[in-house]
Amino acid sequence: MKKISPKCSKTIVSSDSRVWKPANFEDFLIELEHIIAACPEQNQLFRGHADSKWLLESTFVRTCKKILIDLEPHARPSEKTRESFEYIGVLLGLLLLKYDVLIPPSQELQILERDQGIDAMFELMKRIQQYPEEDRGPLKGTFFLDWTKNKNVGLYFANFDANRGYIKIRKNDGALFICDLRATGKTLMRKDGEAVRVQDIIDKIVKAINENKRFGCPLLFYPPKQIGNLQANRQDVVYWAQMDLAYDLEDFWKRQEVDQNKDERIFMKLILPNKTQNDCEDYLNSQSPPITHRHLFPEERS
Repeated sequence: MKKISPKCSKTIVSSDSRVWKPANFEDFLIELEHIIAACPEQNQLFRGHADSKWLLESTFVRTCKKILIDLEPHARPSEKTRESFEYIGVLLGLLLLKYDVLIPPSQELQILERDQGIDAMFELMKRIQQYPEEDRGPLKGTFFLDWTKNKNVGLYFANFDANRGYIKIRKNDGALFICDLRATGKTLMRKDGEAVRVQDIIDKIVKAINENKRFGCPLLFYPPKQIGNLQANRQDVVYWAQMDLAYDLEDFWKRQEVDQNKDERIFMKLILPNKTQNDCEDYLNSQSPPITHRHLFPEERS
């Protein structure tokens, strides 16, 4: 997306111009449309955080970070730690332990992969993303991050800490991330018209680590053949995979912008200020259809 300045005079801008904090909800909507218009091909993805301090990282990495070095969701490991192959190796080893050993794709998924061409590992991880209550054991999550093609769905998750079975309105600032797909480069996992399997990518990560190399660029997984899921459809979900488990997407994309040396942004972070909770909820309820918990989690019992 083009590098732009805010439209609203009271919007606070971070030193690197990537984070904007509007003064109120009306200004937030103005700035959101302004940012979307800065993407030449109107090809954006959105992700909401009910706590603006949380990093743009997967639940799996967030969990391991807490277990291994007792860091909270808003804190990054030291640069020395993130650059060490020992740390990366442990993260990757735990990911492989979980998905290759403890809970590999079921026989049913493997048969569907063979007979119908789905991606068994993708479907397993998608299931865990959509139904985290089914994720057993201490190593929570996958290396996927849920994003959405619908700005209002992203806004919902910026205003509410919500999942199946619970909903809590935020207490402080939320955040809406806007990613310009065009600016990320070739990140959609397709080859010769066919989707590349998640397991193939994990194998490449293992090979790179064994050769003391980094496999870092976040990749977008959206296989053309998927098992139907009403909840995922309602949320208009696509998945970014955190390929370099040591670096959150925000940090990685900042480095990528510098390396590309182009006058554009890969992402922006728009703060949803505190005390706009009710205005945001009213706006979401006014949409057609209303963006509510029942709409986004249609399988949940009342």
